[in-house]
Amino acid sequence: MNNDMDNQLEGKPVVYFVRGLPSCGKSTLCRRMAEGGGVVCEFDAFFHTEVGDDASVFNWDDDRIEEAHEWNLGRFKGLIDVGEREVMVDIHVAETRRTLSYVSYAVRCGYEIKIIEPETSWWVAIRKLLEDKIENKDLLLVWAHKLMSLSQSTHRVPLRTFLYRMDQWDAGLDAEGLVRAAECMFPEGDIGLRLVS
Repeated sequence: MNNDMDNQLEGKPVVYFVRGLPSCGKSTLCRRMAEGGGVVCEFDAFFHTEVGDDASVFNWDDDRIEEAHEWNLGRFKGLIDVGEREVMVDIHVAETRRTLSYVSYAVRCGYEIKIIEPETSWWVAIRKLLEDKIENKDLLLVWAHKLMSLSQSTHRVPLRTFLYRMDQWDAGLDAEGLVRAAECMFPEGDIGLRLVS
């Protein structure tokens, strides 16, 4: 990623939206990038640091999902407000009000937006299958089961979540499209303090 030395030389900070299905390597990619000086802003961190007594344990709580999203957006805004040069955002990236709230705030604060994805062998294979979800539905179902099994040691993501995310996957989503969508959704730059799904 230090191909982004050009951005730093030009003085433009960057927000990376890390995109992919659960258990495909997004968090690992974020940690690796953060070793170079960036900061990770991860939705899942809420369930480590703000729920339960042991930060090493992922403590999912369905009743606190909205609180977790608000916490993460607040943390993100704080990083942008202090001028953090590289911020990696590990959330479900889609053209939703939630994602576009991050995009709008970053763009209005002078940040460049980039979308990156993990390069694990299984994600590369799944991403290719997602280009034609109808033709590849049986193989995607097999992968959903495999990913669910992989996630049991960490986040315990249910099968329905993998199937939903696969169904909603937009293979053509890019940074420019996110910025355009954010500008349409928030024409005055008002993203509000609370998120609305």
